[in-house]
Parts: sequence; C-alpha cells; structure tokens
Amino acid sequence: MERVRARATPNFSGMTKKDLVAEAVQFYLDARREEMHQLDGTRAARVALLAGLTREQLDAVGGVDEKD
Repeated sequence: MERVRARATPNFSGMTKKDLVAEAVQFYLDARREEMHQLDGTRAARVALLAGLTREQLDAVGGVDEKD
C-alpha cells in the first residue's frame, strides 16, 4: 500500500495548507481582537476574560490578588 504524503499543492479550495492555516489564524485573531484589547497585562484582566466576566463583575465577587 502506498503512503499518501501531504503536498504543498492546492487542495479543493484552491489554497495550500499553509495559506489555509494563515487565513484561519487571521480570522481567529480578527474575531478575538476586542477581547485581546481588554488585556492590560494584569492577572485580573486575564481571569476576567477567561471567566467571561467584566472587570467590574470580577471586582464585585472579590477581585484577584495581583501578587504572586
């Protein structure tokens, strides 16, 4: 049985795998851009984003200690 290797030739959509991945990454980043702008480098911002809360909601339930 002959092994089938991935090729860099266009697939059914006319895109190479590399182009398809690049397009998918760009789509994901564009869709999440607003969420990423909310990140200000603080632990509270990361926890709020992951929990699906606003910073105000997070603070209302006790907030997050920024110290390790």
